[in-house]
Amino acid sequence: MDFIDWSQINWVTVITLSVLVLVAAFIGNFINIIFSGNPITGAILAAIIFGALFIGWKHYPHGINVEEMFGIQVENSN
Repeated sequence: MDFIDWSQINWVTVITLSVLVLVAAFIGNFINIIFSGNPITGAILAAIIFGALFIGWKHYPHGINVEEMFGIQVENSN
């Protein structure tokens, strides 16, 4: 039973968002270790940092289109 159509997944977006989560987690944990040492604080910081990175990546007019960089055709799902 394979309910997911793996050919329809936009892998560039998945990888890009995964990298943003990784960067946010590193920054959140680094700040957490320096200032508080509480794991919940690190998780909250990582979530806030990811939100800021995602908004910057998706909505700031920086002119970078990852799909075009790699020559991938993507349907507009907005």
